[in-house]
Amino acid sequence: MYKGKGKDSSLNIYEESNINGIIQPEGKLREVPNMEIEHLYFDGCPSYPVAEKALREVLMEEGLEAAALKLVAVNSDEEARRLRFPGSPTIRVDSQDLFPVAEREDWSLGCRVYATPEGLKGSPTAEMLREVLRC
Repeated sequence: MYKGKGKDSSLNIYEESNINGIIQPEGKLREVPNMEIEHLYFDGCPSYPVAEKALREVLMEEGLEAAALKLVAVNSDEEARRLRFPGSPTIRVDSQDLFPVAEREDWSLGCRVYATPEGLKGSPTAEMLREVLRC
C-alpha cells in the first residue's frame, strides 16, 4: 500500500503524499479511505464468526484489506452500556454503526438481528456490507 502526502495526479514515489492507496497492476494509484473498522461481539455469539468472515471477504474484494479491522470483545453489561452496544455482531466504521439502531436506555449483552433479503438473520450479508462500505 502506498501512503503519501499530496494529491498530485502524477505519482512521484519520492514525494510525500496524503493519499492512502494501492498501486494497481497497471501502475495507477487507487485511493483507499483511511478508516477504522470495529467488529464488536461477545464470546459465545454464534453469528459473529459469520459476520467477520463476510466482512473480511468484502474488504478484500473492495481493495480495503489494508483498513484497520479491530475485533472488540464486549464481556459485560457495563461494557455494553459504555460502548452503546446494540448486540452481537455490531460493525462500526470510524465509530459509526454500519446498520444504525434506535437510541435506547438499556444497552446490554445480547444477540443482534438483521433484516436481510433472505429474512431475519444473525448477521448482515456480504452484499449488505458491500453496499454500506461503498457509500
